[in-house]
Amino acid sequence: MEIALLFPGQGSQYSGMGKSLCQDFAVANQVFEEASDVLKLDMKKLCFNEGHELSKTVNAQPAILTVSQAAFRVYMQEIGIPPRVTAGHSLGEYSALVCNGALPFADALRLVRRRGVLMQTVSERETGEMISVFHTNLRQLEQICDEVFTDGHSIAAACYNAYGQLVISGQRQGITAMVRKLDNLGIKYSYLNVSAAFHSPLMQEAANQLAPEIRQDHFGRGSWPVVSNVDGLPYTSEDEIKNALILQMTRPVRWLETMEYMNRIGIEVAVELGPKTVLRNLMRGFQRQIDAFSLGTSADLTELKSFVQNKEQQSFMDPDFTQRINLFLANCLAAAVGVPNRNENQDEYQREGVQAYRELQSLQQDLDRPTADHLQQAVQLLQAVWKAKKIAVGDQRKGLQFLLQKARLEDAYENQMKVSTN
Repeated sequence: MEIALLFPGQGSQYSGMGKSLCQDFAVANQVFEEASDVLKLDMKKLCFNEGHELSKTVNAQPAILTVSQAAFRVYMQEIGIPPRVTAGHSLGEYSALVCNGALPFADALRLVRRRGVLMQTVSERETGEMISVFHTNLRQLEQICDEVFTDGHSIAAACYNAYGQLVISGQRQGITAMVRKLDNLGIKYSYLNVSAAFHSPLMQEAANQLAPEIRQDHFGRGSWPVVSNVDGLPYTSEDEIKNALILQMTRPVRWLETMEYMNRIGIEVAVELGPKTVLRNLMRGFQRQIDAFSLGTSADLTELKSFVQNKEQQSFMDPDFTQRINLFLANCLAAAVGVPNRNENQDEYQREGVQAYRELQSLQQDLDRPTADHLQQAVQLLQAVWKAKKIAVGDQRKGLQFLLQKARLEDAYENQMKVSTN
């Protein structure tokens, strides 16, 4: 199953975010405690309580990073399927880099806190606004932006979110001029609840000040690819990560290109980890063939678990899988017979080994439509035979690995074990 993990950006925060995860999962609590220790503030109080503190950029950014990291750890504990690729929207890019292991959580917290301070400082000095415009012709919207810019206003495309959605960022006068043109053309739009022109040249000063701090941090290789906001393609080096994190403050978020890339490489499932469902909804609108989910609360996990279990079961309905499982069962029977019996207690061997072998035979004979459970059952029966024959555990492990590889079922078995233990 090809999975992409998505991480939301600023604007997704809300009072109470992460609370149910902390109530139900110790790993989520640990994330909040670590964030509180690093930043010297009560992260639970900031995220759970009503108030205006969470709406401030300086607080919202580390808070969202914390909730996303908590959701990721719950995902890995309860679902456990590694992603093919990850991506984050704006601030969410830091979450993606933390979760793939390229950037330590503590370092990311300090960086996004500083990022929030710098962006908030600019917003207090510059009167900026952002609007989300809903129109299928993105090229026409770019041309209108160019016209407003040519008239002397600071304005720019900030986020390419979907085929029919473009976020525009700029000074208040520029946005007002843009809105006037949109009204004349009958194009729909809505104002975003922000007081700054994010992802525009107005953030250049903040980017310049953040750059030295980004450059002095170390970014590792990570466990899986992270797609860059700047060009919608995976990072290839540490320098590229650093440059892109600086550029993304003044460049548009290429989220549409990010989703197109995921579609090209065959992503089947996308899971948004963090507060709200913005990225899940964008993916659903972009490509219906990609099943999109969110995991920001404990309730979300129930739906996701059910889907993953059903998906794993359905994969075994494929004729190719059926052939592979039948091959695996035949090889299991041969492997059960082919190893010597080192058990001197024949009564024990007959009671445990022979009985397990007969059940393995029955499983093969009665198998019409193999499922993931049948694969797991076959492995358990083979292991019971080997155990009864007193085969060393290390030899059992090597033998099972060989049989799974021969039938090309290693990944299927690994995924089934993750699902069955959660």
